[in-house]
Amino acid sequence: MALKQVLRNAETFEVDADIPMFFWIADDRHGVMAVQTLGGQNEYGFRTSDQSLVSALLATRGRYVPTPIPASPK
Repeated sequence: MALKQVLRNAETFEVDADIPMFFWIADDRHGVMAVQTLGGQNEYGFRTSDQSLVSALLATRGRYVPTPIPASPK
């Protein structure tokens, strides 16, 4: 969606490689994203409170880290 709307005039490339990207979610309202440089020696990132982006980061996390099932009461 972002490629078709916000970045509609951008030139895009598909790569067949891993691109390291890190993110941290402070809560349901704030997050941080960072990417490494080619050599992995530096990282560049930004903090966001954009709810759409925070929701997307939470959904991405959910693909890799399942939500724990609460223990049943005894």
